[in-house]
Amino acid sequence: MSGEDIVGHVALNIYDGYLTKIRENFEQIPIVLKHIVLLIDLDTEVTMNGISGYLENSSGCYLEDTIEALERIQLKQDLSILKNIQNILASNGI
Repeated sequence: MSGEDIVGHVALNIYDGYLTKIRENFEQIPIVLKHIVLLIDLDTEVTMNGISGYLENSSGCYLEDTIEALERIQLKQDLSILKNIQNILASNGI
């Protein structure tokens, strides 16, 4: 199984079965897996419900960690967008 296959498997099964247990100890899982999960959550929420859906969902509670994941993989455009959103939220006391 390639790395791409593994990430694809996680993406397809993250909300079902045994992978849902990852969230029970989310802070304790390896950072690489944590970042994969955060990026899958971001993509899923934004695709299904837009950015406001992401921010209002429990996934939005991990905005700072998601920004860190985007920095790590150097997705500059998405990173810039989320940082701008984070700044707007902070300037409004949210």
